[in-house]
Amino acid sequence: MNGPNSAISILKRLHQARLDGDITTMCALFQRTGKFTITGASDGKPIAVRETTIEQFQPWLTTLVRMFKIDDYERISEIAENEKSCIVWQCQIRSKITGLAVQTQLVDVVKTSNGQIASYMEMFTPI
Repeated sequence: MNGPNSAISILKRLHQARLDGDITTMCALFQRTGKFTITGASDGKPIAVRETTIEQFQPWLTTLVRMFKIDDYERISEIAENEKSCIVWQCQIRSKITGLAVQTQLVDVVKTSNGQIASYMEMFTPI
């Protein structure tokens, strides 16, 4: 399935909303409850966010959009099977506060249900 409610289509819409800085659209793509995880390392320090409701996760999404700008977005690969999808991508993540930019590779894995993201995991590392 590759229609508007397919897992890969939903994940691509999430990426576009993130690039556009559109928190409302980003949050609307998530179910109210689920598994929402972001994990990685920045400047040698581990970062881990794990929430179970969109109300808990939304402040993290808001912080990402307000504090960091994504430049040079490049989708490297994607895999989709039924309600699951994965996109490997890279970009320059630039701090809107300091101006510092870091080339970063990311992997987003989602599982969808009823046209929304039920499980989201993002892993990232500077490259």
